[in-house]
Amino acid sequence: ATLWRSKVGATPDKKDRVLALSVLHNDMLFHHKKWLSKVQDAFPPVQESVVVDEAARQLDDICLYLCIWGECGNVRFMPELMLFLFECARRYYQEGARCLSTPRDPYARARGRSHGPLPGDFLIYAVRPI
Repeated sequence: ATLWRSKVGATPDKKDRVLALSVLHNDMLFHHKKWLSKVQDAFPPVQESVVVDEAARQLDDICLYLCIWGECGNVRFMPELMLFLFECARRYYQEGARCLSTPRDPYARARGRSHGPLPGDFLIYAVRPI
């Protein structure tokens, strides 16, 4: 909330919350965009199946980044790894578990779930291998 208020206060028109969100998104994820442009072959563009409002997507990105940053501990001192985790989480959130290059849970069908991510999948298939 404090980040949001500081960005809203810094915009020329204090009522323009969309602009404030865009500025906050660009400030927080500037390094992610640079990093992603360098490793774009490993992360092809995501084709979203649902049209999402740009402001909603930016807010999702900011919240996701802050959640990951808050839980990263010592990984915060390895920015490339943190950016990698953020991108994996972002794609996982956008597409579900299909974006991960590791195989799905082989026991999902036995548990009665043949599709969609299971609780803990992101930790199992993205974080734990690191």
